[in-house]
Amino acid sequence: MKNTKIIAFALIALFAVALFASCKTTVPVSASTAFPENCTILGRVTITTDVQKSGYIKLLEAAKKQYPGCDDVVNIIVDAERGILKSSFTMSGIAIKFN
Repeated sequence: MKNTKIIAFALIALFAVALFASCKTTVPVSASTAFPENCTILGRVTITTDVQKSGYIKLLEAAKKQYPGCDDVVNIIVDAERGILKSSFTMSGIAIKFN
């Protein structure tokens, strides 16, 4: 009887930890929709990073790797995915080259 209670408690605790660890929420943080004049659109670039390692510079670096000759990233959208144990940002934008 005592072992059954211990096993049941351990299973409930394991289930609760798994449930809370898998819970996450995605919310939009910001969006910008401005296009400069006199530019060529190269394409969309998207990165997902830890909250501490995110930012415009990381997105621009990814755009320059994906599209050589990229000068800027515009129409940037940032979504935050927050979980109990881990949070991350998904950043997306349009890579452009100035004419």
